[in-house]
Amino acid sequence: MNCSIKRNYNYNMLKKNNIRVVFIVCSIVGLSFITLGAYNYTVISKSIIERIETSSIPLLSKNIYSTIKDLFVPALRVGSVMSNDSFLKNWVINSEHTPYEIVEYLETIKNEYGYAVTFFISSKTKNYYYNDGKLKVISKTEEADRWYYDFIESGKKSEVNIDFDASRENMLTFFLNFRVEDSNNNLIGITGIGMDVLDVSEILSNKEGELNRKIYLMDRDGNIKISSSDLQYNKQNILKTDGIKNIAKELLTLSNTPTILKYRVKSNDYIASSVYIKDIDLFLVLEHNATLEMKPALYNLIRTLVFGFLFLVILLVLLANIINFFNNKLENLAIIDPLTKCYNRRGFNKLLNIALSKGKRGSLQFVIIMIDVDDFKNINDQYGHQLGDKVLELISKVFLKRVRPYDTLGRFGGDEFIILLESNLDDAKIIAARIKQDIFKLNVETIYQGNVHVTISMGLHKIINDDTFDSIIESADRALYMAKNAGKNCIKIT
Repeated sequence: MNCSIKRNYNYNMLKKNNIRVVFIVCSIVGLSFITLGAYNYTVISKSIIERIETSSIPLLSKNIYSTIKDLFVPALRVGSVMSNDSFLKNWVINSEHTPYEIVEYLETIKNEYGYAVTFFISSKTKNYYYNDGKLKVISKTEEADRWYYDFIESGKKSEVNIDFDASRENMLTFFLNFRVEDSNNNLIGITGIGMDVLDVSEILSNKEGELNRKIYLMDRDGNIKISSSDLQYNKQNILKTDGIKNIAKELLTLSNTPTILKYRVKSNDYIASSVYIKDIDLFLVLEHNATLEMKPALYNLIRTLVFGFLFLVILLVLLANIINFFNNKLENLAIIDPLTKCYNRRGFNKLLNIALSKGKRGSLQFVIIMIDVDDFKNINDQYGHQLGDKVLELISKVFLKRVRPYDTLGRFGGDEFIILLESNLDDAKIIAARIKQDIFKLNVETIYQGNVHVTISMGLHKIINDDTFDSIIESADRALYMAKNAGKNCIKIT
């Protein structure tokens, strides 16, 4: 009777919970669509600007910044190693008698790292060597060689500049230049590597194409060196460009965190971001036309679709969870014994039938153990049903400790339990003996007459291919009956 009342109570509680959850889901969906419908153009515009300033530009800037650093930092390390290479220094100090050695050295580095060009210029002879031979002898009178003398006069250990590479038909190239000094810190030459500008241009161009932005690299004077929209050498200066010139000085702040500012040109609102890349002494600049994105009709459509889809997903997830939750609850109520927390007769029978099908299809072995608590009626009569329930709880815990994860324990009714073991008969005997021994050691305390000593009788039956459900239960029950007749507290096998 108590079990029936408990199940009815649980069912009523589940029904109330079901109504409550459905109400919550409906409220969420209804409120969401009301909120979406209440948005206006002002809110839309504000949200777009905020998204660009706080999310899109910082994330993209960080992404491109990291990509460019990943491109240049390894090259800077290689150039630094070249400038300190003992072979290179000794070759120069030994008066450059073997030009083929330096050419071979430069060619090896070029091929190993895949650079566009590698070079060395001797400060003594002014010979310009590169990976394919001797290019020329540099001169102060040549405008194309002006960079060499400017670099020496700057006193810098290294620099990155963009120039035309005479060894590659004047292709625009990123040059990484490094001073080479002897042991007394005297200049003996300039070495370095050249990287194709297209490698960087493609990075900028791809990002611009993905996100409809103008992206470029500029120097400290505001000169645009490389632009995503113009792969040629770009001589535009932001200090002289309409609109952005009003914020140009702020964009030239030496900071590795983005400087984000706004400007307006011809009724279009722009958001510009600038971040300084110290390794190459250039600024990464992003310009975003915010006006193009503030089209209410298109945004309303996208917003409705996106939010509608999100709420649909939420609704489906909630409903799926609700269904699963209640199914699990109802299934547990149907197949789990509430007192012992093991399978009831219905649940065990279902699993036994499944095991029989598996056993017939494969090579699995199963053994059934039917268990009965000895003199359980006397315990109930003498100490009451409350203590009887306690005995059943305690012995079921003993069973659960002994059975393995792939075995099945069930309460077959009253004081009868049944175990399905996935094992051979010999192993089943060992497990049964251990269970019987554990129960024999079990003492149940009472408030009346000390401890109650509990024993069990067990009947084993090895399942064979010809067995049916009824024959299995009948055989196990017969073995249990034999154990009872043999004086109880023992194990019999059929």
